[in-house]
Amino acid sequence: MKVIIQAGGEGTRLRPITYEIPKPLIPVKKRPVVGHIIDMLQKNGVEDIAMIVSEKHARDFDMWKAGETEDIRKKILIIIEPKQSGTFGWIRNLKDWIADETFAVINGDTLLDTDVGKLKEFHDSHGKIGTLLLTRVPDPEHYGVIILDEKGGVVNFLYHPEHSPSNYISAGFHIFTSDVFKYETEDDVMMIDDHLLPALIKEKELMGIYIEGTRCYDCGTLERWEKAIKEW
Repeated sequence: MKVIIQAGGEGTRLRPITYEIPKPLIPVKKRPVVGHIIDMLQKNGVEDIAMIVSEKHARDFDMWKAGETEDIRKKILIIIEPKQSGTFGWIRNLKDWIADETFAVINGDTLLDTDVGKLKEFHDSHGKIGTLLLTRVPDPEHYGVIILDEKGGVVNFLYHPEHSPSNYISAGFHIFTSDVFKYETEDDVMMIDDHLLPALIKEKELMGIYIEGTRCYDCGTLERWEKAIKEW
């Protein structure tokens, strides 16, 4: 399975840190978040990894890659996004690299440790286009809440609900078949949460799974980053 790490975000909620350091390169336990992500993927046997980075931070990622192991330098494909096009926007240009394979998209600002094999096995078993890895949080009203039916089908995605009916949220790890490109738009910006997931939910083509033992830390705010540093 090929994996695309989304590492091109502006990181506005982490300013002023992200005026100087791209969000995926902020350190946790003295290692950049994206380094932890790659370690997890490779531990799970994932070898085909691409990382989408913004043009203005391309040099920062080149410097990071130069300081990594030879294995990472050889196997990580860095793709430069010349302008912000959303969490799915630039992926539309990677169809040749993806080919007809199942592929995953993972957030570059989230520390994650999970069993990728179980996630892929679940995805292959249900025959739908998309699968979300889920995690549980005590304060779901601060996130996008996932509502499942009794078979694990995603029936709703509630963004910052005042009274949450569930404490499941997306862990920022999405698996798709190549059929997902039937849902792409021609907009300059295309978002996974705002554009793609609602379309898949409407067509009953999206499933979700919580895997026991998954560890997930969103590092997208200063408070969450501090929590990750203390607990990872």
